[in-house]
Amino acid sequence: MEVSARLQQLLDRYPVCVFMRGSPEDPNCRESREAIEVLADAGVSFHSVDIQRDPELRALLQKSPDYSELPQVFLNGQCLGGATLLRELHVQGELVPMVEQLDIQYQLTG
Repeated sequence: MEVSARLQQLLDRYPVCVFMRGSPEDPNCRESREAIEVLADAGVSFHSVDIQRDPELRALLQKSPDYSELPQVFLNGQCLGGATLLRELHVQGELVPMVEQLDIQYQLTG
């Protein structure tokens, strides 16, 4: 399967998708750790992709005009941004409402 098709398949399947270095259990950079902590604190369920294991996917994401840093957080297929913006949205109380407004079924973790 072509890399752009794989990316689209991930974005179609997962309402909140995080492209990061490492895994939620073992993030490989400060920004990835911060994004995971914010999502966990907000109670947002998400799917993660370790882009270090997929250089083609990493290269495709880097071509995007929205790409500025890792991790990249996507909501409903749209690039939200990285850890800094995610934290700002959470501190301002906007992250959970954004997730709740997705035109999909989502689930807040207990």
